[in-house]
Amino acid sequence: MARNPETYIKNKLFKFLNKEIGGWHLKITGSPYMRRGTPDIISCINSMFICFEVKTPKSKLRKTQKIVLNKITTEGKGWVFVVFDWNDAIASTLRLLFKKDKA
Repeated sequence: MARNPETYIKNKLFKFLNKEIGGWHLKITGSPYMRRGTPDIISCINSMFICFEVKTPKSKLRKTQKIVLNKITTEGKGWVFVVFDWNDAIASTLRLLFKKDKA
């Protein structure tokens, strides 16, 4: 079991992306050397740059996270999902947006 709720959601989302969606995914682990505001999961799905920032319902985006996520969507033309909890609605939405070919 994960140490905290955010870690649990990150791990579950990362496994879901790899198993159900496909593409390329990188789970970021924070460190003193990591650039502040970097999203938790960075993905390339169907040639689209997509980032996931995981928060619990009680936590908020930090100022640096807001700046980085805004740059990704405006300057980089990437997609950003801020994930507050894990439920079937999130999985269904991702399946609809990025359906993996089952050929």
